[in-house]
Amino acid sequence: MNYSKLLHPGGKIVFTDTMYQSKEAHRAAIPQAKAAGFLNLATDLSTEYYTMIPFLQKVLKENGFDASFTRCNQFVWIVEAQKL
Repeated sequence: MNYSKLLHPGGKIVFTDTMYQSKEAHRAAIPQAKAAGFLNLATDLSTEYYTMIPFLQKVLKENGFDASFTRCNQFVWIVEAQKL
């Protein structure tokens, strides 16, 4: 992880992206998008890769970061990761 090499202790990464708490939550979002008439979104959710929060949390921890995740809406999360 390049961020780990670039940042000094106390440095922070902040980003926002679509991600899910579990594979089940991701799979459940697809029919919800279809039911709401968001067919393009349903296609994106079916064909693109979306990370799972536990995986990202693990990668960040393994690279020396303490991370917090804040949900903005059904899809988007803010990730704040501080280098220890």
